[in-house]
Amino acid sequence: MEERPPKPRVGNLVKISEDYPNTQAAGRIGLVIKTMGIEVVVEPIGPDLSASQFQHGKPWWFKRTDLEVL
Repeated sequence: MEERPPKPRVGNLVKISEDYPNTQAAGRIGLVIKTMGIEVVVEPIGPDLSASQFQHGKPWWFKRTDLEVL
């Protein structure tokens, strides 16, 4: 029987799937700030955030399956 990957929880660091369609987000690391069923709100972290991410400070929303808990 195959074991399921752990569910992202608030405070977890996660890696966004390399296959994610948004190339700004794919492969990035973020901090889980909220979970809502199968949706997870992630605050991107790192020195190479785009200017719009710094300016607007908006978190990203993902399906749980697009994230890997680190």
